[in-house]
Amino acid sequence: MKKGVKMSFISVLLGTCLTLTGCKVEYKDIAKALDEGDMKTVMAASDDGYAYVSVGVYRILEYPKVGEKRDEKKKDEERIDQVTEGIFSIRDHSFYGVTSQSKSTYTMHYSGGHISDVTDKKEKNVYTTNISYSNKNIQLSTPNVDASLVTFFFTDLKGLAKVTPEDTRRGMDEPVLVTFKFNKQQFDKIVKPKLHLDYDEFISAELEMKLNSPNKPNEVVDMSLDIKYKKKVQNQLLSFEDSYAVGFAHKQDNDKGGKKEYLDYKNKFNEGRESCPST
Repeated sequence: MKKGVKMSFISVLLGTCLTLTGCKVEYKDIAKALDEGDMKTVMAASDDGYAYVSVGVYRILEYPKVGEKRDEKKKDEERIDQVTEGIFSIRDHSFYGVTSQSKSTYTMHYSGGHISDVTDKKEKNVYTTNISYSNKNIQLSTPNVDASLVTFFFTDLKGLAKVTPEDTRRGMDEPVLVTFKFNKQQFDKIVKPKLHLDYDEFISAELEMKLNSPNKPNEVVDMSLDIKYKKKVQNQLLSFEDSYAVGFAHKQDNDKGGKKEYLDYKNKFNEGRESCPST
């Protein structure tokens, strides 16, 4: 199935009816659907209820090297990437697909407030495995690997409809963008319970949804979530930045073979679990 998905690490989402010059766009249906976990409305699923979904996550940790003072001209960072893709069944809110994790460390150099160079870069692939999501539980074919960044937070954003969005839409012929900036209380109630995330200092959280066009308010192209916070690690208060990007396919793409891909992923997941040695 060809994936017509545009991924972007930005920030998202809906709520009320916002006025565009010469056009009035309703967001209430999408807001209500995300609030209630109604994926039939959110996803452009096939007629038999299957939809392609991709979730890209990266976490950046800024840390000082042992014995060195913090230097504003360079920053040492560690980045974890988690990429999940597969097919979601809107009938029972289940998902089968593949997820992979990679890690990298590097030093960012700055000049005049801008990045001038990246040095000491090291990368490694941690794992790639089959994944299942059912009854809000995540299972991987490969045992004993870190799955803390695997999330389907967008399936349950209860309380979102009560948040007033900011109007950040583009022009008439460009995708409609609607952004929510959460305060600490809103973030803790609506988003944080769906993530494996703890913090000592909340900085910011933004959620953004991109719609296909003003004339198709229910066609969700993608959504993204950006979070900045600080957390103590070995008695040091370190800066973290988490970004989540969720991509969907158009209905015509899902109609081409969504169910077949779902069953293929399901079979691979079950085969992977059977091949793993019991502990």
